[in-house]
Amino acid sequence: IFSKKTRQAFFAPQKNNAGAFTGMTLGWQMGQVRGNDYFGKPGGGLGSHGCIRVYPDRGLATIYLTNKMEVREHVINGFIDYLDAEFLE
Repeated sequence: IFSKKTRQAFFAPQKNNAGAFTGMTLGWQMGQVRGNDYFGKPGGGLGSHGCIRVYPDRGLATIYLTNKMEVREHVINGFIDYLDAEFLE
């Protein structure tokens, strides 16, 4: 659907006005687990929280869903880092 140039723009790391990387692309968070780069998107709504991570160099994606509203993003991200590390050994 999208041209190669558009796809590259979606995944290009973004910088703030001071020129520092933001850890985001146009819509994806960027991160790393055990030296493996990923693009991810956490989110939630009433009574749920979820996260998807795509590890393009490994051909792997993980998806987590929970039926709890009070989950803090840094807590779930730490737990996901722990679980994903099992698949990335």
